Amino acid sequence: MHGFFVDIRLYRKAKSVAEPFAFEEYKRKKVREKIEEDRTNRGKVQVRKCRREDELEIFSKLDIVLGLLKIQHKKKRNLKKKKKEDVSAKKKKEEEGS
Repeated sequence: MHGFFVDIRLYRKAKSVAEPFAFEEYKRKKVREKIEEDRTNRGKVQVRKCRREDELEIFSKLDIVLGLLKIQHKKKRNLKKKKKEDVSAKKKKEEEGS
């Protein structure tokens, strides 16, 4: 053998003196790895498949809601038209009166 054997305790002391922040860097690296692992696990979302009956029920409720929204939209649009017509009728009366 070439070289000589060194007691492991002496080797670790010498290495810690040569690289004083090695353990802190090691800890930071392990923490980063743990965070990355948690991030990848968090990104997975389990999707439950619906039964066909549930899908049909959901879509029928959605259709009802959309129908109600359309009706409300039409009512609002009609009110706006009536207001515009009322304003234009008032302007015409004012012009005729003057």
